Amino acid sequence: MRDNPRTAPDIITFTQGCAALGSLAATCFVGPLSDSGHLSALFRIALCLSLTPLLPVCLGWLPEKKRKMGEDEPGLRSVCRCGRSTSCVPAGCGDHAILFDHERCVQQKETVRIAFFVGIVGPLLSLLSAYVPNRIASLSVVASVLAMTLAASYLFLPSRDMANVLAYTIVTRASTPSLRSALQYFYTAGETCLPEDAGPHFTYTYYITFNGLIRECFVILAIFIYQYRMTSWSYRSVLSITLLLASFGNFVDVIL
Repeated sequence: MRDNPRTAPDIITFTQGCAALGSLAATCFVGPLSDSGHLSALFRIALCLSLTPLLPVCLGWLPEKKRKMGEDEPGLRSVCRCGRSTSCVPAGCGDHAILFDHERCVQQKETVRIAFFVGIVGPLLSLLSAYVPNRIASLSVVASVLAMTLAASYLFLPSRDMANVLAYTIVTRASTPSLRSALQYFYTAGETCLPEDAGPHFTYTYYITFNGLIRECFVILAIFIYQYRMTSWSYRSVLSITLLLASFGNFVDVIL
């Protein structure tokens, strides 16, 4: 995409289209298998599919030059399978040693700190929202942590553009709450949880497969609209339109 900017929209369309087709295929069997009680089969299928990205890596299909330790790579450190970390390849490790770019990590230590902090904050906030009964206290802590993250990004990140991207990501995610995970239990709850007239009691085939097929059809339609109408737009225009449409879509949860 850097060398051939004109191909960028085509690459995005291709990747998003493949993801939509994969999701379309998955929704066809997830619902029926769930209703029939074959949950273990779903986990086995998901495990096999999750391992498929390792295939091009193991076969060397990625067009990337393998970095090796030497005079032209002074910042690399090798971590042998035994767990030792040295500046040279330990005996017995050979080409199978795991290499760590220590010099670049030191040069970008502020970025590494922010990434580590954000990675730790996510699980902590999830635990906090799940186990703290006082919602006001939980919301206050979450807002404080987000404010600290934004302040730290502007103080420690070497580029203001990186800080702006991080701030944009945090603000957009925090300002678009979703009730779909909670509503899923309401839609599919049985009569033991909800009386017959208190819930829709959807089957998984209807809720996952039929709804998923309709959703993925609209996704594919949106990909075609992007490819044939919006590839010449600026990135800011495309992002603004998609964010507005996503915001209007979230109002459905509020109405329900």
